[in-house]
Amino acid sequence: MDGLISSIKKTLFDSELPDLGVDLAEAGLDVICDNAFVREIPIVKTMVATFDLARDLRARNLLIQTTEFLKGMNERSIPHDRIVQYRKHLDSNPRYAREELGRVLLVLDSNYDLEKSLLLARFYRGYVADKISWEEFCDLSEVLRRILVSDIRMLYKINSREVRDTDQCPASRADRLISLGLVGSGRKGLYPGGDGEHITDRWLMPTEFGSQFCDLAKGANYSEQCDAAEKGADNL
Repeated sequence: MDGLISSIKKTLFDSELPDLGVDLAEAGLDVICDNAFVREIPIVKTMVATFDLARDLRARNLLIQTTEFLKGMNERSIPHDRIVQYRKHLDSNPRYAREELGRVLLVLDSNYDLEKSLLLARFYRGYVADKISWEEFCDLSEVLRRILVSDIRMLYKINSREVRDTDQCPASRADRLISLGLVGSGRKGLYPGGDGEHITDRWLMPTEFGSQFCDLAKGANYSEQCDAAEKGADNL
């Protein structure tokens, strides 16, 4: 693990973050074997040397998820002074690199959906840029590990107020988002159902944590844009 941590640190912070130029998730192992530039990226080089990628499916998945993470880190630049400050933070104590970059690698290792690795990069970029604390990054990465990709898309709709209640959203999906602390609810109405039971419709609204998730996942001020759109719609 220490070798992987050192390599991802070097890849992210000791040089210009590489533009892979290829999608390893689509291209497969042949690109790594044939593309000298890709093979020389420190984290890729370490993984090729450490694992039998042709046979080790888990290691191959980690490589693919890691390259998707690098793509996400490359989407938008981080202010240079923040990168310098964060590099000093990692260099000041080896424990910080093990804890922080080690967590990133463990989450990537548990991912199967590429979308989650891309979002993890956006959360981590927010942490390096000092938009969120380490504790907030940990909370976001834990929720990202547990959430279903289809539920992420529903969260975006709830945050933008495209979906406002359980009439527009399966109750099971709403319950999952509520259990993660991303969505809050309030009783909208009580209606008769079958077998003498009653069905409760609920209002759905993003929590502060849910809006933070969306802001970092979708881009700066996303929630403010959603609020403005909602006010505009209310004024029509």
